[in-house]
Amino acid sequence: MQNDSRNVILKAAYLSQLIILLCGLAALWFFYVRQGTTWQAIYQMDKFWLVFGYGSLTAAVLVVMQVLLVTLVPPRFLMDDGTNRVLYTFSYPNILLLMGFGAFAEETLFRAALQPKLGIFLTSVLFALIHTRYVKKWVLLLVTLIMSSVLGWLYDKTQIIWTPIWAHFLINVTMISFGKKGWFVPQEEQAKEGE
Repeated sequence: MQNDSRNVILKAAYLSQLIILLCGLAALWFFYVRQGTTWQAIYQMDKFWLVFGYGSLTAAVLVVMQVLLVTLVPPRFLMDDGTNRVLYTFSYPNILLLMGFGAFAEETLFRAALQPKLGIFLTSVLFALIHTRYVKKWVLLLVTLIMSSVLGWLYDKTQIIWTPIWAHFLINVTMISFGKKGWFVPQEEQAKEGE
């Protein structure tokens, strides 16, 4: 049963990210490519130091924020629907592939396609709401909104989509790797005690 649950979550994660990517690519085509912007211009990768420097620094700051959150906020406010606990059981190759694909898909839709039209705040609200497992957990929703706003700011400042993709990937891989080791994750027992 545990294996079935893991497989369902893994397939659902890939499918949802594929849908997000297709929506992002369609929006990019509709709003930009058919207006004359090239795909090469959208996915330019000419300033590696911006991508890896600013992206890594931003990821480090946001990881520290999440670690502080888990350390300071009661666990009952930080428990999701169980998806994160299942993600912790995946192999590292699966984690790297899923987080890479997810970061690419989500940043393509939200940063490259929507943010230039909607601005950082509205795009971040949509980004937070698409993480539906956090909608009933106001702390997780707020943290997702803040993190999305920072990624939006990063894209706005660098104008290179790979910078928030890299930061997003590093944040997710780091936090899931911590979770695999039992570090900086809310414990279910503590959450039940606090209710």
